[in-house]
Amino acid sequence: MSKSVFFLAAIFSLYIFTYTARAEDTIAKIAVKGNLAIEADAIKAVIKISEGRPLVAEDVRDAIKAIFEMGYFTDVQAETSDAEGGSALTFIVSERPQIREIEFNGNKEIEKDKLKELLTFKANTILDLNKIRESISKIKTEYENSGYYVADVQYRTETVGENQIKLVFEINENEKVLVKRIILLGNKEYSDDALKKIIQTKEGSWSSWISSKGTFRENTLRGDVEILSSHYLNNGYIHARVEEPQVFLTPDKRWIYITIRIEEGKKFWLGKVDFKGDILDSVDDLSKNVKLREGDVFSRDRLRQDIVALTDMYGDKGYAFANIVPLTTVDHEKRIVNITFDISKGELVYFERILITGNVKTRDKVIRRELKVAEGELYHGTRLKKSRQKVNNLGFFDEVNMSTERGSSTNKLNLVIDIKERPTGTLSAGAGYSSIDNFMMMGSVSQGNLFGRGQKLQLSAEYGDKRKTYNLGFTEPRLLDTEISAGFDLYNLEKKYTDFAKKSNGGDIRLGFPLGFEETRGYLTYRYEESEIFDIKYDTAGAYIKEQAGKNTTSSITASIVRDTRDSYLAPMSGSNNSVSTEYAGGFLGGTRSFVKHLGNSSWFYPVFRDTSVMLHGAIGYAEGTEGKEVPIDERFFVGGMNTVRGFDPRSLGPKDESGIVIGGIKELIFNVEYLFPLAKEAGLRGVVFYDAGNAFGENEDYDIENLRTSAGYGIRWYSPIGPLRLEWGYNLNPRDGEKLSRWEFSIGTFF
Repeated sequence: MSKSVFFLAAIFSLYIFTYTARAEDTIAKIAVKGNLAIEADAIKAVIKISEGRPLVAEDVRDAIKAIFEMGYFTDVQAETSDAEGGSALTFIVSERPQIREIEFNGNKEIEKDKLKELLTFKANTILDLNKIRESISKIKTEYENSGYYVADVQYRTETVGENQIKLVFEINENEKVLVKRIILLGNKEYSDDALKKIIQTKEGSWSSWISSKGTFRENTLRGDVEILSSHYLNNGYIHARVEEPQVFLTPDKRWIYITIRIEEGKKFWLGKVDFKGDILDSVDDLSKNVKLREGDVFSRDRLRQDIVALTDMYGDKGYAFANIVPLTTVDHEKRIVNITFDISKGELVYFERILITGNVKTRDKVIRRELKVAEGELYHGTRLKKSRQKVNNLGFFDEVNMSTERGSSTNKLNLVIDIKERPTGTLSAGAGYSSIDNFMMMGSVSQGNLFGRGQKLQLSAEYGDKRKTYNLGFTEPRLLDTEISAGFDLYNLEKKYTDFAKKSNGGDIRLGFPLGFEETRGYLTYRYEESEIFDIKYDTAGAYIKEQAGKNTTSSITASIVRDTRDSYLAPMSGSNNSVSTEYAGGFLGGTRSFVKHLGNSSWFYPVFRDTSVMLHGAIGYAEGTEGKEVPIDERFFVGGMNTVRGFDPRSLGPKDESGIVIGGIKELIFNVEYLFPLAKEAGLRGVVFYDAGNAFGENEDYDIENLRTSAGYGIRWYSPIGPLRLEWGYNLNPRDGEKLSRWEFSIGTFF
């Protein structure tokens, strides 16, 4: 049946209603016939007729229309018959067939599973033509985004059983369509090359058939119009206009020519910047919060930023609904734009209630104690943003959404915190092999949100030919719900090095507390360890290593200061993490070892564009023996490997003894630069390109920048359920005799 005949038949059926009952008949019974997959109750639910009501022709016609609009039927009719107490009303339906199978033919560039994800229906559902058309549209869009702009998608059906069909999508992908040339007309102040660099649509080249460069995407081209418009408006061209692009497809349907017409107009500068309305303190105070200055080139983006800055300024003083309207006057002769910010502060607004939803496991107080706002306090926009950041940094949630709603009066707001919890407990086990540790087995059990109290518990073990470690750690981030954190660690370690081995067991007690500065905390850690240096290879080891033989005890206390302003602990895009620490061992603390060790670390994060960022890291260390003793070999600085200078073997850089064995330094200096970019954002997968420089220095050496060893490389990072995973390749930029040119490294743990 053709579509037009089918449509006419369906419309005609809406008005078929024959009955011989009298006008005063009542409906004694309602029945449905002809339905196979759709239940009768579902059909009755959409009609407004019920038993016991008068039988009215208009009501029946409305019922037929409602049933037909369900989309499951090709025909709907109604008939009446005599029944006890009135008339029996029966709706006779003809169901659309059920889709038993879905098949794709002709698809090569997009896999079947991906195409199935685009469908708005599934197998074993009733045929719905609207959903088929919607699905075809989504498939075509997916092909357009992949460069197949003229891909054709049709469908057909095959009968495979009683009222059952197989739905077949016939796909003709055609050739990939590339942009042959972008023609810009009307641009005088900016060259074609300059404008082509800022838009996302690019011209194709010989490599386009194996890459995405030059692929034509209609949505991207529409976005380029806004990019060009914004470029001109942000550089003073307030009357610039970018017309809708003209797209020409070549007859062979392989190339596209794009023409974009631009009217630049004249360039304008900023005139006077003034304020009026509700000025809180002074015009000078307001001026400090805006970047626009008289004489600057007019910029729409900077104007928007200043409106946000002023709104935030008033929001931080409790005026949650402050309205900032920029009033502009244009002097075309002088080509200047004068701006007056018209400020309406509204009334002071208070937080009335803080409502938390979505937390099944995590206790409310764990979330509330991270908030920088409280019930009854004045609204404060910056503290509200900081609250979201701190709750998100707990690491317990996939999503943290904060919104406000009206309270009991116009000057009160309720803060609604809606969260989506993530699993915080992990159980992992694995095995591996490396040239450093040979064969290894590992396992760990951890819970980052123990009993929903925010406490952390971890038990881990590693067992291999050269290393055996066992660790137990516990942290209470808010001791007795105060700002003080506390915790402890217990460990047992046995490690074989080139010319000796070490085994130790010990533990530490940790205490953290705020120092009164924003995001700055102090920490005190007491450590006690019993260790033994043994299995020394006396035929190759130097004198220093031989002197280390025997049992020792270390009793030390470490004082550190940490300031952490990162926007995210897992994937920071901005902010910094800075720390300084001093460890003192021996003396009044006892133990056989006596030394002082100073460390400084600084990491800075800067957003670049499109979810990419740059990380700059520096570390410096210094250690010295006290009470006439040398720094123990296992407390010296060893450079090389994943967390210092990649591309070099772990512990391979620094001073060597007379036998050529690296014995570590009492000084270290390390620099790292990283550029990070998303690979699969939703999965937490990122790529990294890096440059490292560092070395360790001996007692008679200074910090020597010219003697730093350097490397460069790339890698991937995945924020997995068991922690951050790193796989990175480093290349030695200046290899010396006996050194490898490059090496791969893999680790589970924190980043810089």
